Amino acid sequence: MYADDCTILVAAQTSEMLQEKINEATNDFIKWSNANFLIHNAEKTVYTQFYNRTAPTTEISLAVDGKQIKQSDKFKFLGISLIDSAAGRSIQSPSLNKIK
Repeated sequence: MYADDCTILVAAQTSEMLQEKINEATNDFIKWSNANFLIHNAEKTVYTQFYNRTAPTTEISLAVDGKQIKQSDKFKFLGISLIDSAAGRSIQSPSLNKIK
């Protein structure tokens, strides 16, 4: 069985705590997936960071099944496109566009 579009949210005050929490959450997710006969595709997995504009991003090392997970500046979450670009952050949603 396959599961699509799983999301793990992690928050921390320091980069060290962030890395530790990410590793723990990822390991818990893999254990849960295996126990529930779900297959995780590390090649399709990406991560992104949300951060305060005044705080720099944290260098994160994330690997699943020995495969390094890539950072992405654009992804979809519940039909909403989130983009972090050099020009600034953007949220795009078909529902939001109808309201404008």
